[in-house]
Amino acid sequence: MNRILLLLSISCVLMQGQEIRFIQEDITMQIEGGMFSVEGYYWFYNASPVARDQVMYFPFGNRLEIVADAHANVMNVATGAGIPLTSQMPDGFTFILSVPGNDTAVYRIAYRQHTSGDSVTYVLRSTQQWGRALESAQYKLRTDVRMLMKSFSIAPDKEYTVGAERIYYWKRSNFMPDKDMTFHFRKQ
Repeated sequence: MNRILLLLSISCVLMQGQEIRFIQEDITMQIEGGMFSVEGYYWFYNASPVARDQVMYFPFGNRLEIVADAHANVMNVATGAGIPLTSQMPDGFTFILSVPGNDTAVYRIAYRQHTSGDSVTYVLRSTQQWGRALESAQYKLRTDVRMLMKSFSIAPDKEYTVGAERIYYWKRSNFMPDKDMTFHFRKQ
C-alpha cells in the first residue's frame, strides 16, 4: 500500500510539470557470498531557477521477506552528506531528493540484500516514471570467475576477466528501459 501511495504521489508531481529530471546513472552491482550489492551514482537536473525537493522512491529488485535484511544508504556527492531514509519497505525505500535551481545534483545510492534462489534483479523500468530517456547509463556486474551465469535479461556489451573476478559491462545512450536487468546464476 505504501508503494502505491508513493508511486501515485511521484506521478502527480511529474504530471504537474515538476522540473527535476533523472538524466544519468552509473551502476556497479556484485553477486558474492549470498549477497547482491548495488552502488550507483545518479544524476538529477533541475531546469527551474528555484531549488526543488522531492520524495524519491528507490525500488529493490528483489522483494524482501524481512525489511532488516537490506542495508541501504544515500549520499549527496557534492556535500558528502548522508541523506536519511524517510521509509524502508520490503520493496524499496524513500528519501528526500534536493536539487539546486538550474543545476545538477549527483547522489550515491548503495544497498545490499541477501540473494534467495538463483537470480537477482536490478530495477530499470522505474525510469519510465520520469517520462524521459536517460541521456547516459552504464552498468557493471562483478562476480567471482567461478560463478556460472546462466542468463541475462539484457545481454552484456562486454565481458572482462581480471584476476579472480569477472566483470560484465553495459553502456547505453538515450536509454528508456523496457525491462529490468535480471541475472540468473548457479550458486557456488
